[in-house]
Amino acid sequence: MKHKSVPLLDHPCEFINIVPMNPLISKCQIKVCYVSDKPNRNRSVITKDVAREMANSLPGSPIVGFYNEVSKDFEEHNRTITISNGNFAIEDATRPYGFVDLNAKVWFQKYLDDDQVEREYLVTEGYIWTGQYPEAQRIIDKGNNQSMELDENTLDATWTKDENGKPKFFIINEAVISKLCILGEECEPCFEGSNITPVQFSFNDNFQTEMLSMMKELKEYLLSEGGTQVFTRYAVEIGDALWSALYSYIEKTYPDGENSWCSIYRIEGVFEEGGQKFAILQNRSDMKYFKLAFSLNEAEGLTPSGELEEVTKTYQPSSEPQFSLDAVEQFETEYKKQKEEEEKDKDDKSKEPETDDKKEGEKDPEENPKDDDEKSKSEDKDDEEKKKKNKYTLEDIPEYVELASKYSELETKYNNLVEENTQLKAEMEPLVQFKNAAEKEKKQAMIDSFCMLSDEDKKDVIENIDTYSLDDIEAKLSIICVRNKVSFNLDDDNKDDNKPTVYNLQGDGLLDDSSTPAWVKAALDVAKTLN
Repeated sequence: MKHKSVPLLDHPCEFINIVPMNPLISKCQIKVCYVSDKPNRNRSVITKDVAREMANSLPGSPIVGFYNEVSKDFEEHNRTITISNGNFAIEDATRPYGFVDLNAKVWFQKYLDDDQVEREYLVTEGYIWTGQYPEAQRIIDKGNNQSMELDENTLDATWTKDENGKPKFFIINEAVISKLCILGEECEPCFEGSNITPVQFSFNDNFQTEMLSMMKELKEYLLSEGGTQVFTRYAVEIGDALWSALYSYIEKTYPDGENSWCSIYRIEGVFEEGGQKFAILQNRSDMKYFKLAFSLNEAEGLTPSGELEEVTKTYQPSSEPQFSLDAVEQFETEYKKQKEEEEKDKDDKSKEPETDDKKEGEKDPEENPKDDDEKSKSEDKDDEEKKKKNKYTLEDIPEYVELASKYSELETKYNNLVEENTQLKAEMEPLVQFKNAAEKEKKQAMIDSFCMLSDEDKKDVIENIDTYSLDDIEAKLSIICVRNKVSFNLDDDNKDDNKPTVYNLQGDGLLDDSSTPAWVKAALDVAKTLN
């Protein structure tokens, strides 16, 4: 099963610098393991402090895997048994597919696994020989699960035991990463989100500043070498307010004497650079390019600034023009037609004769003031009648009445549900209190059972007894016991022995030794195949 693990962008992570490399090698990013005080699915615990020390062994580590030609995917840590001269031998069947560079970056980054659980992973970079081994290309194309292998000869770890003396948590105190193993899509990694993927880019706080500086240097270099400038297009369409304002300005400021309602310049494009907006204009006769800077705001609209600046040598037209020539021609035709109609309307109005010698607002001396008052009152009365006829209420609208009825019904149901919920909460309250008291009693008993620890050691779990689960409390106290080298021996005959029970986890002979406890053998087994 392939798990989904999404990086949390609100947490800082380190920018990954990409450098040229052999085309037969592909760079990848590896989530080695997550860190936590809680055990993973294999019941092992790696804290962040321990992982920080383990990270020192990552540079130079091989990336291995076993590819199945039938399934067209990788498998788990693969080993084979060979028999020679009556002797059995277990050999590693994986082959190296890549490596972690000696100067590779290593960092911690938080991810959201399967859209549910936030975990902090130890992450590094690696290189895969995709040219040498074509099957490894699927790692770059699709991503694969990943598992780390620890060197059993240098492993320092301890099993904690439950109340029956059985192994419970495998707490790793110190370890050296011997190799990173590629797993198949159907192979579950020990750390759910551990995988190998193509490099995922993220930026540090200085990235934007550095990028702007590089762009400025590149622009200056191009200009000094007689190169061309590349501008950022500003969003504008033919016929909108900005386009019309630009066209009107250049038509009035730089008119074409031979063609009415037209300018000697055409608008090549509208751009923005460093907060400065400007238009590139092309002279219709000599085809040279000029830059027209302007500002734009709601109050004043378009405000040109400065004179035209020739940019013929530094400006290169795009292969795809910002404005279609056909669309520009259509706009110019409509613009010319509109202006001509406006001029015609002005001329017609100026030629209209005066039909009434009476000036506007001047009263006829023969008119009676009383007639004016009566006429005004009659008009007011008519307006009131019209308002009465047009007046209506929401109840006259069938849709509103229907919606109001449904809303009232829903409101009644909601109030009933709220009342029932309140009653249920009141009835459940004694049960909830009883359950919480029982759980707290178990948690307190668990804390008390770690009598070998001081109150200072147990301060965190005591203060958070209501928020930590029973397993959380046991795991945290167990880790503290291991760090303090507290004995986990539950034998009644050795209760007064203050020395911790210690087992040497080095050497394959322990697996065949009948005196070795079963849980120690299990620990050795897990250590060998720890994901």
